[in-house]
Amino acid sequence: MCEEKSISDEHVPPKCIFPEVKDLGIDYRKSPIKVPSCDVHNMRKSKEDEYLMMVLTCSITNNRVAMNQIQTKILRSWERNPKLAGLLLRVNKPIKSNGQSTLAFKVDVNRFNRSLDWIVRGLYFSQHKKKWVAELRIESPAMLFLEGSDAMLTVSRGYSNILTRNYKSGDDLNDMFPVIMEVCDKKSKKDYSDCSLVIVISFFPPFKEEEPAYIKLIQKLEKKIIEINFIVKKIYLLVIPLNKIVKIYG
Repeated sequence: MCEEKSISDEHVPPKCIFPEVKDLGIDYRKSPIKVPSCDVHNMRKSKEDEYLMMVLTCSITNNRVAMNQIQTKILRSWERNPKLAGLLLRVNKPIKSNGQSTLAFKVDVNRFNRSLDWIVRGLYFSQHKKKWVAELRIESPAMLFLEGSDAMLTVSRGYSNILTRNYKSGDDLNDMFPVIMEVCDKKSKKDYSDCSLVIVISFFPPFKEEEPAYIKLIQKLEKKIIEINFIVKKIYLLVIPLNKIVKIYG
């Protein structure tokens, strides 16, 4: 988004968040979306992309593809550079989830949302061939459950069981619906008439054969959101794993 000369390309979403063929036997990196970038910003973003990948992968709402990513790519990265683990787990707390020991960590939400902001603007440029310079409001429902009363809500809504449940395709996204709609309802009561609202849905990329189930759920979600009366210029739904940005309103 800067005014420097573009001499390289960057992937949106970042290529690193998608599993490698050698780990899954499936190519999730085919036909990547690329946008022009200056070298300075492209190189500077690499650490931000790694942080985004780790947060998305370790989300309590993840699926079996994400679990594989943790056991392969993430562990390899941490073995090569232990500082990466420290970057993510700098503030952490041992917890019990469904009787199993695990670790909760504090997410740098501003850093996480900054990466989402870049992705939104990159996908917009890819589709419309012009920069989106207006203000964005990023909402990440999965980042609401971090501590205190939010942690209690996590348990009360069944999220503590997600890591050990046997999922059908799309169950991880379906479980997020009540949270997403609650966030949308709260945002509808505020005046965003001077900016656009971007609702970000982030779960780990599904297997290819599972994608139709996720697409149907996204379409269902679009219909639910459009029924809410917002005070806003435009509303976009950004679905990172599917490389999909949908204008819902405006």
